[in-house]
Amino acid sequence: MIPNNDCYLFIIKTDSYTGNFERQMCSYITGVDNGNGLRNEVLIRNVAISANKIFREECSDRIDEFEDLITGFNDENGWYKCSTVWGEDYKDIAIPINIDSLPTQEQLKFMMDRAIKFSKQFNSKINILGFELREFKVKIIETLLNSWQVNEL
Repeated sequence: MIPNNDCYLFIIKTDSYTGNFERQMCSYITGVDNGNGLRNEVLIRNVAISANKIFREECSDRIDEFEDLITGFNDENGWYKCSTVWGEDYKDIAIPINIDSLPTQEQLKFMMDRAIKFSKQFNSKINILGFELREFKVKIIETLLNSWQVNEL
């Protein structure tokens, strides 16, 4: 799934297949319920806790800021997601998070720190190799259907 609108992509590069943890990591970093609560839990003392609930408890002063900053979409299953399932450049070992507007340096540092904390606290097998910020532009190549008024049909 790729974004359907212009946005920025905050990319977390790893050495691991991200399908095993991308929902939880994105929710932990941004507070967004990435996947309607499904497979969105992390284990704390052997108890499954929603990753976005942890964000809301640890970063309650930033909830509105990140709800405004992060943009999402419904995937092919109808689940709301803020991470793009996209591995063109990194073969599914990176997590791009869709961001509506250019983040500040402080917001970028906050997201990097949260990603590193997630990898250390919840999944020590994840090695974060780096971060990247890209601008993503949607380009319409061709319109395939003409537009008609309903009363013309």
